[in-house]
Amino acid sequence: MSQSSIEPDKRLKAIYSETDLIRMQTHNPETIDLLNFQLDNSWFIAGEEILPKVQDAPYLYYLDKETGQASDIRVEQIDPNNLNVAEFYIEKDFNRHVFYKVGNSGTIIGFYSTKEFTKIYNNYKSRQ
Repeated sequence: MSQSSIEPDKRLKAIYSETDLIRMQTHNPETIDLLNFQLDNSWFIAGEEILPKVQDAPYLYYLDKETGQASDIRVEQIDPNNLNVAEFYIEKDFNRHVFYKVGNSGTIIGFYSTKEFTKIYNNYKSRQ
């Protein structure tokens, strides 16, 4: 598969303009591939064994597309089968997972550390 055939996932349009996506697809298709992979593979729902350790986790907020910062709108519910993490404001940590409360739903979403996600992505790429 040639890299120019990498199509951006439609969920990326939530934060990237069509112009930006075309530019990335043309000049840096590896970025599109990474962003596509990140949508489904950079997060997990915390299991019950983790919940007592992360009760002080901050709430998850939507990303303000204009500023790149957290908006004033808190994420209240998520559907793990229909999720667009590109819409969320996430402060990643290089070495540790980060956790966020999803409103008052009792759900905690975790995001892999940058280091761990890089390993997951590189493993995925080596199998292609």
